[in-house]
Amino acid sequence: MGETMMSDTCSISDVQQDLSGKARELFHAEVPLVKTGIREEAKTVKRPGLMLVANGIANAFAILFFLLVIDYAWSVVVRDWAAALFVALIMALFSIATLIPMRKRMKRFHPTTERKSKSLKENVQWIQQSAK
Repeated sequence: MGETMMSDTCSISDVQQDLSGKARELFHAEVPLVKTGIREEAKTVKRPGLMLVANGIANAFAILFFLLVIDYAWSVVVRDWAAALFVALIMALFSIATLIPMRKRMKRFHPTTERKSKSLKENVQWIQQSAK
């Protein structure tokens, strides 16, 4: 009976405008919430991230010196350029072997939390229910 009264007083374009207005309001209300959530996540990751970067730099230097040792050792057996080429090829193979699995992992990474996804799904359901 309520639907009959609704159709008598409101046209389809009025309902569409009302729904689009509500959807716009919901979207504008969700944007600050999402930004806040991302900021909170960034704060929790900031310190470990900086430590990870520092660790990466230290590891890069360790690897560099290790490669220099290998280069100098091979320089005793073969010419200098051949030793450097050997070390470069080993590093290229290592780089390719580690890059492929890391790209696959990064493709699976989605920085959305369950809470945000659930909230957005609830909003979509609410809009769909309102449209009925």
